[in-house]
Amino acid sequence: MKLIEKLIILLFLSSTLASCAKTDAQAIKAAINEANYHLTSMDCVSAKAALDGVDFQAGNASYISTYASAQACVGNYNELDLFAELGDISAAGFLESFAALSSANETAADSTTYAALKAAITTLLAYDGATNPSTATRNAKFGDAKSGDLSMQAMYLIMLQIGKYFALYANTDTNGVKGAGTFSNSCIFSYTETDSVNIITTLTPGSCSGATGSEGSDFLESPVTAAAIKTRLCEGVILYTNFTDILSNITLPGSSELGAIADIKAVFDLAYSSAEAAEAGYVANSTDAIATLRVIREQALCEAADLNRISKWFALLMESQFTTT
Repeated sequence: MKLIEKLIILLFLSSTLASCAKTDAQAIKAAINEANYHLTSMDCVSAKAALDGVDFQAGNASYISTYASAQACVGNYNELDLFAELGDISAAGFLESFAALSSANETAADSTTYAALKAAITTLLAYDGATNPSTATRNAKFGDAKSGDLSMQAMYLIMLQIGKYFALYANTDTNGVKGAGTFSNSCIFSYTETDSVNIITTLTPGSCSGATGSEGSDFLESPVTAAAIKTRLCEGVILYTNFTDILSNITLPGSSELGAIADIKAVFDLAYSSAEAAEAGYVANSTDAIATLRVIREQALCEAADLNRISKWFALLMESQFTTT
């Protein structure tokens, strides 16, 4: 065979093989499509396996969204089930509304379901390139449209996770009433820090009418380790701050299905300003708990904060926010 003929054959074979091989972009798209196919039947393991077949795509909003969906799938999350209850959300008592969701039925800390949703929320928020995630930094990285999709997906998951969190730690009943559940605690946390004790004693927010050092959730006091307690408290902080950041910085679609969600922003804006004004009268230890923690949306940053400050956050903001109206 002549040399020129060999070269022609080699060129033909090379072009044929190249046309059959998937490019990286094609492989990523195929992984996303396969994962979404498995998610339609809630085959969470196969969905995640498909996505893990390529490198994690920290710059691909569609990949991140689908990966979070696969993680949330493990937590039995179904967006349609949540949508069916959005009409029951009350802006004035939104924490109670979230805790009253049918899927907010946590009876133990750090359950498999809770951990799965936590992982999904982290995936949606953690890849914006910032140490403290925000809607603004997601917009800058992914563009407003794709970032908006990630934020909306995160918002729905956070609403459900807030419900689970406070149903457990605030001891709510099926109507979301704090302190009326199957546990014995009347407050979220057992307050011992001077300012927090004075806040609870003076303001008696909702069911939390006394600071005795043992009024909080069993899951937030000894024999639970101090490190685990701080981790769990901070989970509540960053759920709240990420929810408020998203709701303050996205445009919600005009849909009656969203119920009163759009009206919640005015409620937490008032709660923040009221808590900051009240804090001015309690300065024995840490100051500016509300202003400091309000802008923290990452778990490690919260855990680096002083426990006195975190305690005051719950005493000033979360206990009173959970007053049924």
